[in-house]
Amino acid sequence: MTLKIDEMWQYLADVLSGKLPMNSDIIHNLQEIFNLLPNLNYDEIIKSFNVKTNDFMHMTYVCSLIRSIISLHNLINNKLTYNSDLDKEIKNKESAKLKPAEQPKEELKEGK
Repeated sequence: MTLKIDEMWQYLADVLSGKLPMNSDIIHNLQEIFNLLPNLNYDEIIKSFNVKTNDFMHMTYVCSLIRSIISLHNLINNKLTYNSDLDKEIKNKESAKLKPAEQPKEELKEGK
């Protein structure tokens, strides 16, 4: 965008200095470009721009909140999954560490 504005400025500077002849079609197009810009001297236009900007900012804020909540939810689910896997590993280790004397007692009870 600034490249185009710089190019227009350079053309106008060259026309003013006499390096280039004035082309009425180019001048007409430049005037049309700047005539299409909104007149920001009216309160209604300023208000409508503010409302539109606030709407976009509100949408961005809500989307950021939703994204944060989803990330926290995934983090909690990941922690629950990790803790349940860790609990299973601890139970397996504890059952493997049972004393050999305790295991036959259970077998004797089953045999009766």
